[in-house]
Amino acid sequence: MKQNKHLQQGMTLIEILISLVIGLVLMAGVISLMINSKRAYNVQNDLAGLQENSRFVVNAIAKDARMAGYQGCSGGLSQAIQGRDNQTISGWTSSITSDVLMISFADTSRNAFAIMHCPPFEVYGQLFGLTSTAYDAVCLPVGNENFPSPTPLMADKTTFTFDSTVVPTFADCNQTLTGTACFGIGGDLQKGDTVIVSDCNGSDRYQVGNVGFTGGRLTSVTLATGLTRNYFNGGQSYGSEMRRLVTHRYYVAGVDGRSVICRDTLALNADLTCNVANGAEVLVEGVENMQLRYLMNNGSDTAPNFQYVTAPNVTNWEQVRGVRMTLLMQTTESRTDRDTNSQTYSLDEDSGFNNYTPKDLNRLRRVFSNTIMLRNRS
Repeated sequence: MKQNKHLQQGMTLIEILISLVIGLVLMAGVISLMINSKRAYNVQNDLAGLQENSRFVVNAIAKDARMAGYQGCSGGLSQAIQGRDNQTISGWTSSITSDVLMISFADTSRNAFAIMHCPPFEVYGQLFGLTSTAYDAVCLPVGNENFPSPTPLMADKTTFTFDSTVVPTFADCNQTLTGTACFGIGGDLQKGDTVIVSDCNGSDRYQVGNVGFTGGRLTSVTLATGLTRNYFNGGQSYGSEMRRLVTHRYYVAGVDGRSVICRDTLALNADLTCNVANGAEVLVEGVENMQLRYLMNNGSDTAPNFQYVTAPNVTNWEQVRGVRMTLLMQTTESRTDRDTNSQTYSLDEDSGFNNYTPKDLNRLRRVFSNTIMLRNRS
């Protein structure tokens, strides 16, 4: 009897080749999808970083600019904001120059000390829960023969000592005739700092000649020159203050192959090298260019004519009322796996800045503009 044999047949060579082709096509699609997804992720991630960096720069400069000119209640600083136009970018290959901005103001976060008069009971006494009799016992009003007039901020006085560990009481003010001033909490002052001494009637600039520390706390300040006036105001104000003068200079520079916005405390016309040894600090990278315009009133108070002008056209920096800042930001990564961007950018209406084409086309770029009004210049 014949036995049926079930023959087993494998795939033919043609079938194997067809299967391989189909597999390669599917694999190519998956790989292409992964590459495109990676590219899209890189684009979104780079743009998010660019947006964050630009926001940080704008906020940092705007915060200082809104403080420009502040020196206490007596008024604004002269030339509190200044700029330079079209400066060569140091350490970075660029076909376009960048502007420089310098801002000065009295530092409110690092107050050296405040010297207080004793105000009338009706103004402050009740805040301390005192009766008028109890208040007069610890705080003699301005004009009382037993109260020193003026305050310790007298003409020709150079050295001020204080206890920075406690907040003084009004009773301490009555010891000023013996040289113990009524000081507030000590701040961060160093030898060579420029300070603003002010009250609501006026202010002057001085340089710190020396400082004294006890237990790591600032306990004395000696000015290089004596005070030139009496800070008293005829009893109209109840305090004087000494604050450190802050000067920040912002500019674009190249550091370790990166385009950055740099901040230091050097003079306006000093080299733009962003040297850490000179106190410079890199705020953020990815800032390719900064263009500035200054808002000035070229008319009169009754017939104002506000115009935005460049630094060379500012005739009086004390008349600047605002700053328009335009930043060209670039992504921090130069990627060759995406299409080159040959877009041109308008940074300013002047020729040479209104049609700028970057050299490195493997970075994404965006232009950000912000107008900052100066609070202490109105």
